[in-house]
This record gives sequence, structure tokens and C-alpha cells, in this order.
Amino acid sequence: MANPMYGQNKFDSKLSDTPRLTVGPEFGFGDDDAAVENSQVLNDSAISIPAGTLVERVAILVTTVGAGGTAGDTDINVGYDGDDDFFLSDVDHNAGFLGTVDNVIFQGNDDTSKQCSKYFSAANVIQAKVITKSATSGKARLLVWSSDLAAI
Repeated sequence: MANPMYGQNKFDSKLSDTPRLTVGPEFGFGDDDAAVENSQVLNDSAISIPAGTLVERVAILVTTVGAGGTAGDTDINVGYDGDDDFFLSDVDHNAGFLGTVDNVIFQGNDDTSKQCSKYFSAANVIQAKVITKSATSGKARLLVWSSDLAAI
């Protein structure tokens, strides 16, 4: 029997496996990755989002420092199919952002942040897009915290 003092309700069994963290594949944002061009969506960064998902937060984890080029001239956006800069806009490879290994860039810790969360009623894809390329190297991963709300 559910105990209302602990907030248990009829949705407990449907929500028992949420929230979850999805770590996306490593993608390049510099010249060392042949797939990186100006205004190009980085397909290697894609994380599929099923219908009925609440995306609570999206972040970038820097795995290889963005180097070379002119700091501030490499800008990437993070969004979804339909709004390419919904979560983060114009994140560059200055020190403290893409220029610092193991740095986590998320909504609220930089001046390029946009929205924090979004409910996806239809399946979609969260991905990074290079707006301007200058860095000669650099790699990152997307981190997506989400909850499955399809059962509600």
C-alpha cells in the first residue's frame, strides 16, 4: 500500500527508471575532424529523444581542449531538429568553455545559455551545430538528462 507521507502515488511504477543521463558519442569541433564545416550539424553528436520525453538539461562535456585558430571564433550551438540553438548558443573555445578539458558547459553557467528544458511529444534528435569554425582541434560529448513521461 502506498504511503502518502512519502509522496507515493499511482505513477510510481511508471516513473521508477527516471530521470536518466544519456552520454552522447564524442564529436569533433575543429579542423582535425573532416566532417566539421561552417554551418554544419555535427551528426556524430546526435542523441535520439523518444516521444514523450522531458529533457531536463543539456550540457557539453569537453573531452579534448579546443585549440588553435582564434579563441572566440569557433562557435557551436546545441539544440534539436527544428531549433538548432535552443539549449546553448554560440559556445566558443575560449578558456573556461570549449578551451578547458573536462569543463561542463550547461544552461546557467555561461552567457550563451538559452533554455533549460523542453518536453518532446514527438521523437527528435538533440545535436550540436558548428556556426563558425576556427579551432584546429577539439572534441566534446553532449550530456542529456531526461525523464520518460510517455506513460502519463
